[in-house]
Amino acid sequence: MIDASLPMAWTPDVAATVALATSHSVVPRLAFVLHAAELINHYREIWAHLDPDEFEIVLAADRVEDNTRIATFALEHGYNVAWIGDVLREGRVFEAAVSNHAGSAGTIHGELALPIVGLRHVRLMYALGKDAWNFSAWNEQYDLILCWGPYQAGRLAEFERPRIVQVGYPRFDRFFRMTESRRDAVARLGGDPDRPTLLWLPTWSNASSIDAFASTIADLRDEMNVIIKVHPFTATQEPARMALLASLGLASTIDPIQDNLDLIYAADMVAADFGGSAFAAIHTDRELVLLNTPGVGEDPADSVVGAESLDLQLREWILNIAPGEGHLIRAHLGDPAAREQQRGVRERLRRSLFAPFRGCAGEIAATTLRNLQTILS
Repeated sequence: MIDASLPMAWTPDVAATVALATSHSVVPRLAFVLHAAELINHYREIWAHLDPDEFEIVLAADRVEDNTRIATFALEHGYNVAWIGDVLREGRVFEAAVSNHAGSAGTIHGELALPIVGLRHVRLMYALGKDAWNFSAWNEQYDLILCWGPYQAGRLAEFERPRIVQVGYPRFDRFFRMTESRRDAVARLGGDPDRPTLLWLPTWSNASSIDAFASTIADLRDEMNVIIKVHPFTATQEPARMALLASLGLASTIDPIQDNLDLIYAADMVAADFGGSAFAAIHTDRELVLLNTPGVGEDPADSVVGAESLDLQLREWILNIAPGEGHLIRAHLGDPAAREQQRGVRERLRRSLFAPFRGCAGEIAATTLRNLQTILS
């Protein structure tokens, strides 16, 4: 088992120094390949339902800090863990590799490393939204895809190779077991339990709402608690955006990979732009406002969101605002009829987006992985 102090970054320059093995041995385990520490939250409910001897965590992040964070978590829980460079150098090939996209293991000698790591390949969908990315052609490389529910299953049916299994949303299983009062959860996060709580979960890169909406969100602080958690890549790769938030007195959560689950539990309303955060609010039945980042969804060539993305369709049914329209958030929270109307919309969306495994999706996914050979035979 690896020492948490030893993990290295996995970059093209590092990979160039690794000599691929000339012979290979099959490891009778699953490999979960993680390229970011945030993925601990993605997989942990599945790992809890597997025997530690059934799987190994493979470190493939391009930051030492991420690999160290993952290794530390693995050691604390008694899980097997290895660095991707050692796996490739030793010629170890797992019975199946689990990842969230085809590039999860990075590259080695100019080629994707993931195909070398496993005999078979399983994708666990990371989130809803950003359809152009999530339903890209590289899904054809997988043997099995574990998806959240009917919508993703229908979109993935166009691919010939992968089997598709609906498992629900494992990441949020713990949400449905939490017993802490919402008031206590708000207070623990530094908010006033007597005020409504708005949680802003902006994505990163071009679709991020930070540039356009930071002032709008900051103006709401006189009337409600405002909690922000930026995307982990914003925290590490977008210093200008972090500086903008700081200049307005908006501080993100200290831990860039804090589980969104704990924050959503405390929230009355979630503000999201594009990607998975909006759907997490729907899954957990939280009020939702969508922030319309200028220009996003207007370019058919957009390879992340895409002009037909479910993120955009949501805006037909859910409150969405332009920069400067923070008053619409206040109005919605103070309007029982509007809240009841959105509650009905969220319920209908849950039925079409998520398999009915709220609270036990990790167990369903683990059972599916344990029976992989039978499912794929």
